[in-house]
Amino acid sequence: MNSDNNPTPPDALPSSIATELSQLDGETLRAALDYGQALLNTRTSSKIEAGPNEEIVSIEDHGTHTTVIKREDCADGCDECPHGPYLYHVRSEEHINGEENLHWVYIGEVVDECTS
Repeated sequence: MNSDNNPTPPDALPSSIATELSQLDGETLRAALDYGQALLNTRTSSKIEAGPNEEIVSIEDHGTHTTVIKREDCADGCDECPHGPYLYHVRSEEHINGEENLHWVYIGEVVDECTS
């Protein structure tokens, strides 16, 4: 904390932005955070790629996370392939060493309303 009870901004944040953020009211600061998260998720979406034996069905930014729906093949000779589609929430996470990775959270199988 610095002398005016605000947290000390990270070194990577330009001082002009830190000063501006510290002067915002709560509602405007939340809007700025939402916008920053949406920008980060837009960049996250561009990093999402299908892995081996996967097909990306859709990618959609939701501000706090990106939803990804994908199908997966398991092995040669599987009569039920591809499996899914499966829904994931994906966020970009920065580690203390500065490395950035995608964090995938499995939500569940997507039910196709046409076949249910």
